[in-house]
Amino acid sequence: MFSLLIVDDEPIVRNGIKNLIDFSELNIGTVLEAQNGLQALSLVKSNDIDIVLADINMPKMNGLDFAKNAKEHNKDILIALVTGYDYFDYAVSALRYGVDEYLLKPVSKKDIEKVLTQMIEKLKASKVKSELKDISVEEEPIQKDGSYKDDIQKVIEEKLADSDFSLTMLADEVNLSQSYLSRIFKQYF
Repeated sequence: MFSLLIVDDEPIVRNGIKNLIDFSELNIGTVLEAQNGLQALSLVKSNDIDIVLADINMPKMNGLDFAKNAKEHNKDILIALVTGYDYFDYAVSALRYGVDEYLLKPVSKKDIEKVLTQMIEKLKASKVKSELKDISVEEEPIQKDGSYKDDIQKVIEEKLADSDFSLTMLADEVNLSQSYLSRIFKQYF
């Protein structure tokens, strides 16, 4: 389950979003609220928040400054800014600060669901990529004594005439992964 922070200085807007959207359907388990950027930043620093839906124009700290500070604290947090102003400068600043989505008011239930769905898909893809990176096998450092060199050279000499001989076959013969074999091969040959 993902977590969402709704940041808007108007309680009616925050409540409207909370009441309109079926968060469980979107796999969002935690929904937090803040009424300004300072309060939101404090929540980002003290909670594990995945997604932020924030207004740009708020007291104490606006949405752009909040986004900049939140991204500095957690580069993986996804932020969607909502504004009633179609100012090019806002959009440019939002991009510079790493904002992931930018919505112009008025926004509908469908608009918010679409943005949240896109951001959740992005989080899922990032999570899978991270898990695959963690699963990758830690390979031992290349041995300097040349013990693999002799084995590799022997197998190459034996199989050189075989037109189907490949790196995969060589890796299997010497009991090494292809990437590790490539590193060794590059070092010695």
